[in-house]
Amino acid sequence: MRVVRLVRAWTHRHPDLAELALGVTVAASLLVVSLSQWGLTDVGLSRGVTLGLPFAVATVWASRRRRLRDEGRDRAMLEQRLQLARELHDAVAGQVAVVGIQAAAARRVLATRPDEASQALERIEIASRAAVDDLRRMLVTLREGPAAPTGAAPGLAQLDDLLSELRRAGLTVTTTRNGMSSSGLPQALDQAGYRIVQEALTNALKHGGAGTASLDLARSDDRLEIRVTNPVGTHVTAATLPDERHRGLGVTGILERASLFGGHAEAGPTRDGQWLVSVELPLAGGGRA
Repeated sequence: MRVVRLVRAWTHRHPDLAELALGVTVAASLLVVSLSQWGLTDVGLSRGVTLGLPFAVATVWASRRRRLRDEGRDRAMLEQRLQLARELHDAVAGQVAVVGIQAAAARRVLATRPDEASQALERIEIASRAAVDDLRRMLVTLREGPAAPTGAAPGLAQLDDLLSELRRAGLTVTTTRNGMSSSGLPQALDQAGYRIVQEALTNALKHGGAGTASLDLARSDDRLEIRVTNPVGTHVTAATLPDERHRGLGVTGILERASLFGGHAEAGPTRDGQWLVSVELPLAGGGRA
């Protein structure tokens, strides 16, 4: 059994060499059969070669085709898992974060300022409903496949609703929009842009130092640019800032979304004490997100 495990491990690490070895084995086996039938003669050699080479080529071709098909299926499954993971984090985790922040605010003012506590509870209710709706949409996709009717995913046209929700949660957001219009954007890119803004601003609400953030959107003929800046929280130090090895899931999702569209994304602290998320998405292609 140990030999079998070693052979399987070697085959997994070196699939091309394994397929070549399989082809050589098939060719050699047919040559041996031919020689045993007709002896070590010109007839035996020619028939062995005539039979062995085509069978060897066909065997290697079939093995490689099966391997490439399996690899393609595995890649598609992995991409779908990553897509659902990004959606789950950006939508549901963001709403749950808002719930936690508002619950803490309600607890602090419940006894002294009941009106403010009531407003915080109302925001919790709104965020909870949004999280349930997004979660239901993702569960339908998981159960029935990507073709299932899941309802319209949010895009940049719903950006004002998102900003209003974050402002109610306590984040002061200033925005600039240059040439900005969601009309004509590929649907996948439109949704990715919304999720990137949502994640960056939710992080500003959770981790920012002053409850403020700025959002700059610019659309040109060939690209969509997104910049979100907010003060780094006082509880965040140089030692706790995430590096490339310890990025949070949200930052990882932003970088993955940009990469899927052939774009570029950066997220990290600046010299003036701000946290910057900068994303450029080319408008050509439409992506796979």
